[in-house]
Amino acid sequence: MQKHLLRIPEFSDLPFSELTALACHAQIICVPAGRGLIRRGQPMSGYYYLIKGALFCETKKHILRSAGDGPLLHFYPGEQGIRSLTAVEVLYLDATSRAFALQKPQHRQMPVLTSDPWLERFLNSPLLQRVPRPVWQQLISGLSRQEIPAGNAIVKKGERGRHCFIIETGRAMIEVAQVTPAVLHAGDFFGEDALILGQTRRSTISAIDHVCVRILDETLFARALLKPLVTFVRHPSAGVRLNLSHRAANGSFVFDQSGAMSGPHDPHLTYYVSGGNAGERMLGAFQLIQRGLTAFPLA
Repeated sequence: MQKHLLRIPEFSDLPFSELTALACHAQIICVPAGRGLIRRGQPMSGYYYLIKGALFCETKKHILRSAGDGPLLHFYPGEQGIRSLTAVEVLYLDATSRAFALQKPQHRQMPVLTSDPWLERFLNSPLLQRVPRPVWQQLISGLSRQEIPAGNAIVKKGERGRHCFIIETGRAMIEVAQVTPAVLHAGDFFGEDALILGQTRRSTISAIDHVCVRILDETLFARALLKPLVTFVRHPSAGVRLNLSHRAANGSFVFDQSGAMSGPHDPHLTYYVSGGNAGERMLGAFQLIQRGLTAFPLA
């Protein structure tokens, strides 16, 4: 991915570390000849760069051709319909990540510095490291706070999920039938499963000690975490395809990988999640991203 980003003039002088971070938010879209890439009137939330092949703009009756090994051609479809004349490869980059990468270092919003252990652990998690830094302050400022006495439930099995949580202080226990209870500590993030799937809670999570939690509502979760991190892909490029097998009792998905190995673990690979319904594929990809992997659900 980095080699393609280097062919975009505006990114050619980025330090390698920043280029690598930017690559986490880019994806390659492969489309066979004669297929629609973008519908006319489809809302745009990012930028497109033509790597290989030729495209036809239906509104302006204009042909776009790649520049071979030269700089990547940038096109912003707007309200135009775009279809492929030949087999094409297109690089897509969301608008927030592009804007952050193009800011001068002295103008960038610095990472949040705090002495709070829960916040430091949360911001240094693989999940938050994939989120553009400008979103951090929006996310943190939107958190509310609640205290739960020891022994009381934070969430209850079977209830409608409208929030997810970060533990600020104290410990909490995940109670799942026939499974050894798992303990959550300061900085741990939980409760997103029900929001992504639109289902009720699978387990009860109770305070072991007097617990303080930070609360993220479903609207902010979708805008600040889910949308920037999880993007459906219709035509995957090189990578590993994972099929959702089943959910373990602890809520984590178990994947089939053509019998090659028990589960994904290589941070240098891109994983594409298939099987199940759209919500399950989103959650499967989200769980892989939480583990520091690059993953996309298939459309």
